[in-house]
Amino acid sequence: MANFRNILKFRASLGPVEQAQIVASTAVVVTLVTIVVVRLTSGHTLELLLFGSVLTVGVFGFIIVFFTLKLDACLKNKNKNCLH
Repeated sequence: MANFRNILKFRASLGPVEQAQIVASTAVVVTLVTIVVVRLTSGHTLELLLFGSVLTVGVFGFIIVFFTLKLDACLKNKNKNCLH
């Protein structure tokens, strides 16, 4: 139960931009998983290029959200050392 409370505290600390980024990232992940599942269940193979594209979009989406949240925390704390 403590973990759920931490998640609620974290979510409450986010501003509207950060919340929108998390929602958008979640939508991208769900879409990409749907594409992969449909390809595999319909009898098609998952080509290396498609898999690489899915993986690349997922990784870049995570990196963008992670560093945006980190930069926002740095700016809120006015801690200039954390940008290095």
